[in-house]
Amino acid sequence: MRVSDKTRPKNRPFQNDLKSHACASDAVHSFSLLKQIAIHAIGIADSRPVLIICLLLFPLIVLAYYPAKFDDYDIWFHLTYGREYFQNFTWYLDHGQFSWTPAHTEWTYVTWLGSGFLYLIHAAAGVTGLLLLQWLVLIGMITCLMLYARFSGFRMNITLLTALLICLVAIKIISSYIKPEMFTTLFFFATTVIYFHGKQSEEKDLFWIYPLLFLVWANTHGGVVAGLAFLGIVLCVETFARLFLPNQALPLSRYNRLLLFAGLAIPVTLINPHGIVYHMRVLGGWFADIYEIKEYYGHNISYESLWKNLFPPDRRVYWIPSAWSLLLMGLSSAGLLTFYVICKKKLPLAILTLNLFFFLFSMSMGRAVIFYPSVWFCTVVYLIRATGALQFPRKAAPAALLVFIGLCIYTPWTFLAVEGRKSLIANGFEEFVPIKEVQFIKENNLPGPIFNDYLIGGYMIWAMYPEYKVFIDPRFMPYDKTLLDDYFNLGDRYMLQKGGLDIFRNKYKFNIALIHMRQLPLIEWLANSPDWSLVYFDKIAAVLMHRSVLHMLSPEARSMDVGPQRFRTVDNPAILNNLFKFYFNFSANMATEIRNTYERNVSPFYKPKKARLALMDYALQRIREGPSRKHESGPANEQNLFDEDITY
Repeated sequence: MRVSDKTRPKNRPFQNDLKSHACASDAVHSFSLLKQIAIHAIGIADSRPVLIICLLLFPLIVLAYYPAKFDDYDIWFHLTYGREYFQNFTWYLDHGQFSWTPAHTEWTYVTWLGSGFLYLIHAAAGVTGLLLLQWLVLIGMITCLMLYARFSGFRMNITLLTALLICLVAIKIISSYIKPEMFTTLFFFATTVIYFHGKQSEEKDLFWIYPLLFLVWANTHGGVVAGLAFLGIVLCVETFARLFLPNQALPLSRYNRLLLFAGLAIPVTLINPHGIVYHMRVLGGWFADIYEIKEYYGHNISYESLWKNLFPPDRRVYWIPSAWSLLLMGLSSAGLLTFYVICKKKLPLAILTLNLFFFLFSMSMGRAVIFYPSVWFCTVVYLIRATGALQFPRKAAPAALLVFIGLCIYTPWTFLAVEGRKSLIANGFEEFVPIKEVQFIKENNLPGPIFNDYLIGGYMIWAMYPEYKVFIDPRFMPYDKTLLDDYFNLGDRYMLQKGGLDIFRNKYKFNIALIHMRQLPLIEWLANSPDWSLVYFDKIAAVLMHRSVLHMLSPEARSMDVGPQRFRTVDNPAILNNLFKFYFNFSANMATEIRNTYERNVSPFYKPKKARLALMDYALQRIREGPSRKHESGPANEQNLFDEDITY
C-alpha cells in the first residue's frame, strides 16, 4: 500500500529520533573508544618497563647533550686565578698583572672560592677531574629536585623524569661549561628547594642552611645576587601575606625562622673582598652599565635574549630548545596557578611573584637561563600536591613520554649531525686550545709583547704567565675602554685603512702575534704585510713575528714541518674547516690534502659534510682556473665557504 504524501510528515519526528539516537550512540561509542585508547596509552606510558628503559636512556641522553667541550676559554683564567689565590694565600688579586696593555687593577670580581676549588681539582686530577666535577654538579642539581619531589610524595615516573630532562635542556647553554658559574646553578637550585620545602613542610624546615650557603656562594660566584633577589622576593611577599593575607601566610613559627635565617643570609654576603661594591658591580654587569662599556656587551652572546631564539634566523641548535623549554615551563606554571586559584579560591602570591620574576629574567638573556627551571619544577610539584591533583603526573604520562622520545631523537642528532662527534667523551680540551703553538713560542723564547685575539688570551694566561702577558682576553672587564674600542673596531679602524697595521703597532708595540684560526682575516692582515712573517701554525692558531725580531728565531725553528700531513688523523670538522680556509690562501695542493682528510675522517652523520665538501671543491676549482677567480663568490644558494658551519 502506497503511503500518501500527507502521512509522511507524521513519521519525520520518529525518523529524526532514530537518527538522533544513532548519532548519540555513535558519539558515545567514539567517546568510549577514545577513553579506552587514553586508558591504554596511560597504562603503557606509566608502566614499569617503560620507566626502566627511560631511566637507562636518561644518562646517555644527558651525556650526548652535554659534550666535553672547552670552547669557552674562561676556564683557563679561572684556573690561573685559583693558582694565584692558593699560592699567595689571598682572596684579593691585582687583575692588571696578567696584561701588558692598560688594564684596571681594581676589578670587583669575587670567585676566589670557585676558581680556587677548580684549581685544586685540576691540580689533583687534571682535565678529567674537572669533567667529573661538572657531572657531580649536574647530579647535585638533579638530586635537589628529586629530594623535594620525594618529600612531596611523588614517586619516580615518566612525567617526573621528563621534567628533569627539560630542566637540563633549558640550562645547557650555560651549565655545560666548566667555571664557577656552574656552582651558582647548584646553589640556586638548593635555595629554591629549601624555600619550597619549608613552605610545604609541617615539621622541621631547612631555613637554617641559608646563611652558610650564601656565605660560601658570595665568595664563589657573582650569581649570588640572583639568590639575594630570590630571598628578597620571598621575604617581602611572605611579610605582606603575614600582615594582610593571613590565610595565605606561613605559620608564625615558620615565618619567624624564615625571617631570621633568610634575613641573616643577606648581610653575610657582604663578607667578601669588596663588600657591597661587589653586589653593585654584578648588577651593573647584568644591566650593562659597568665601566661605561655597554655597547661591547653586544659581542657576548651570553647576554642575548631568549625571546629572539624562539624563531632565530640562524641555526641555534642549543639555544632554540632552551628558549622553548623556558616558554613551556612558563605556560605550564600559568596553567597550574590558574587551576590552584580555581580550586582553592586564593592566590599563592609568593609563588606567582617568583615565577613571574625569574621567568622574565631567564628569558631576558642567556646568562640567566639557569634560574627559572628550579623555580618551575618546585612550583609544579607544590601546586599539584596542594590541589590534590596527584593523578596528574600519571594522566600526563603519554604526553611526557612523547616529549622524552622527542628528546631521545634530538640529542643523538646534535651528537652526530651537529657536533660531528664519534664518541661520547670526545672533543677534549686539546681540540680547542693552542697547546703546540704556545709551546713553540716558549721553547724558542720568542720576544714579547704578544698581540693575541680576544678568545685565545684566556688560555695564554694559564699556559704562558708570568713569562708572557696578554694583549686582551675573555675577562673583558679589566681592560681600558680605549683598548676595547680599538680591538672590537679593529676591522673598520685599522684593517681597512692604508698603513693601518703600522699605526696599530706604533700604538701597541708588539713583536709576536698569536691568533686563533677562526680569526683568519686577522692572520691574513699580518701575513700579507712585508714586515710580518708566518713562522708556525698548528690546528688551533698561527704564530707570526715582526721582521725586527725575526733574526732571533733559530734555523731549527724555521725549518719546522708545517705541512698538512700533520693533520691526517684530525676528525673535528670545525678544525679541518679552519685549516682548509687557511691553506686555501697559500697552496691549492695543501688545501686539497685537507679536503681529502675532511672527507675521510669526518663522521658520515655530520649534516653539513656534503655541502662543505662541495664548497671546498668549488673553491679549489676556482684556484685552478686562475688567481682572478680565487675569491669569487660561490653559488647564491650555497653557504659561504668562509662562514661557520653552525651557530651555537
